[in-house]
Amino acid sequence: MTWMQVVIAVDDIVAKKAAHLQDEFETEFTDLAGPKGSAMFENSPSRDEHVFYFSPDAVAIFGLLLKVYDAAECKPPPAEGTTLLVGNTGARKALL
Repeated sequence: MTWMQVVIAVDDIVAKKAAHLQDEFETEFTDLAGPKGSAMFENSPSRDEHVFYFSPDAVAIFGLLLKVYDAAECKPPPAEGTTLLVGNTGARKALL
């Protein structure tokens, strides 16, 4: 599996699309007892969009819903400016 990213425009942030995405991932993560390595990150948002990253382990458990959000394969997010939103603390260490 590879990393996946979801890009959400600022207008959709106002419409709570990002909050909905995070809530759905957090529910799945919690229901599965927080699988190690499964994580959702956000990189420093720009004026126009927010980019959310999902680790390969997250894609394995959340991949079907990511398709709904038009997720695309990507490289791992940069360690600098990236925040862990949902996941185990060890997932953040993997970026470093």
